[in-house]
Amino acid sequence: MAKKITKPKFAANLHHIFGSATPPTPEVVDTLWQLLIHNDGIAVMHKIITYMTQRKQHRQRWVGALVNSPVPVKLIAGALDPISGQHMIDRYSQLIPNANVTTLPTLGHYPQVEDASAVTAAYLKFRHTIG
Repeated sequence: MAKKITKPKFAANLHHIFGSATPPTPEVVDTLWQLLIHNDGIAVMHKIITYMTQRKQHRQRWVGALVNSPVPVKLIAGALDPISGQHMIDRYSQLIPNANVTTLPTLGHYPQVEDASAVTAAYLKFRHTIG
């Protein structure tokens, strides 16, 4: 199935998951496409999605690790991400006591690409607070 993906389909998907105000540039599309096809990466894409099953299988352990983390944890996420956006931010905030979250309201699935400065600023602010 994944081998049938084309660069135009890939680009359309990126446009869907990026924030509407921060669409991927042609250079970003080209770079991510090159990374995807390197070493026939498309052929193993189906193996990457196994994390969805693992997420269900290991939910208690993984959530427990976040809840009981001995180190500070920061979530920086794009609210417009249709995969893990505002709904995931809300759920994370429900599950994690005193959750440290920076919501980037205009960004999508790849906030580090869409607005690297905003992600860096949020991280540096967090880093400063933990010493």
